[in-house]
Amino acid sequence: MGEAWPLRAWLLASLILISALLPPELGPAGLFLTTAVAAGLGIDLIITADKKAVATSESRAAGLILGAYLVISVLHSTSPYRSFAFLSGLVPAWLAFRAARRGARKVIDENAIVLPLLSAGAGVSLWALYQALFGLEKMAKELRGLGRTELDPAILRAESGRAFAGFLLPSALGIFLAMTLPLAVRLLLRPESTSRRIRILAGATAGMQVLGMAATRSYGSLAALVVGGLILLPSGRRW
Repeated sequence: MGEAWPLRAWLLASLILISALLPPELGPAGLFLTTAVAAGLGIDLIITADKKAVATSESRAAGLILGAYLVISVLHSTSPYRSFAFLSGLVPAWLAFRAARRGARKVIDENAIVLPLLSAGAGVSLWALYQALFGLEKMAKELRGLGRTELDPAILRAESGRAFAGFLLPSALGIFLAMTLPLAVRLLLRPESTSRRIRILAGATAGMQVLGMAATRSYGSLAALVVGGLILLPSGRRW
C-alpha cells in the first residue's frame, strides 16, 4: 500500500463508498453523509490548492457546459427550485473527480482511488445477487402488503426481477458497474506494477461485478461497459 493515506484519500474513499452503498437520493442518511464528506473534501481541495494554478481549457469547458445545463433546466422547469436538485449528485461527483485527478498527480496513492471503487463494485454486486436470488420477491410481497399506492413504482421494480441494489434503477446499478469493472480488469493486466494480493482482489471483484451486471439485465450498462473498456483498458492508457 505504500505510505499512509492522507486525509484527502480517506475523504475520497468515504465519498465513493457512501455514494454507492447509501445513495443520497434515496434517503436522508445518505444525503447527510454525502454532503458532510463532500464538504470536507471541498474544503481540503481549497486549502491545498496551488495558488499559481490556472484554469485549463478542459475545466473551463466543463464549467460552461454545466452552467448552461443548469440555466436551461431552471428556465424549462415547471418548478424551478426543484431543478437545482441535480446539484446534490453533481457537486459530490465533481469534487471526487477533482480530488482523484489532483491526487493521481501528487499526493494520493493510486490504490486510494482504485480500491474504494473496487470495494464499492463488489459490495453492490453482492447486494444485487442477493436481490436477484432471494430478495426481490420477498420485497414485492412486503410492499404490496402495506397497501400504499405511492409504493407502486417500487413494487413494479421489485417484481421485474431486475436487481438494483441500493440504486434507484437497475440501469443505474449496471452503469456504475460498467465504470468499475474495467478498473478491476486493468489491474489484472498490469502484473508488473501490481502486487499479487491486489490482483487476487481485482480478479474476485471482477467476477462478482460481471454477475452483478448480469443480474440487472440492463442493455445500457453493456454499452457503458464498452465505452469504459475503450477508455481504461488500452495498455498505454494511464488512469
